[in-house]
Amino acid sequence: MERKDYVAIVEKYLRRLREARKELLSETTPPTPLPRPRRFWFTHKHYFPYDADFNHVATNKSFCSLAHFLDDLAQEICEACGWQPRRILRAIRRIAAAAEWCRKRAEGRKRHAEEILRQQSRWERELCNQRTLDAIAKLGGA
Repeated sequence: MERKDYVAIVEKYLRRLREARKELLSETTPPTPLPRPRRFWFTHKHYFPYDADFNHVATNKSFCSLAHFLDDLAQEICEACGWQPRRILRAIRRIAAAAEWCRKRAEGRKRHAEEILRQQSRWERELCNQRTLDAIAKLGGA
């Protein structure tokens, strides 16, 4: 394999991470909080997330947005791995683990929103019943 093939593979996994991050950051109705970030080290220099809004992969000196420049980031990761297949494979597995973590947390946020709606519907029914009882009492008192 050539170096460009390594970069293409890492870039493919970074795209998957970007999609999982979008899923995690999608709005829920009602709004639910984002999970507490967990740091994933892809190499000895690169980790995700850099910040609590899950938008960047960081290095020891700077950070790179997941929204742009994935090819540059993939190149950096491969260089940090010394172009060694074993290290690149380890980085890929760690990127995949970060993507899976994002997907699982997105599913958890959706379930949380569904539970909130379920609980709210119960209280809404109770308020409706109370309104009905008030209307009956008003008719009985008139």
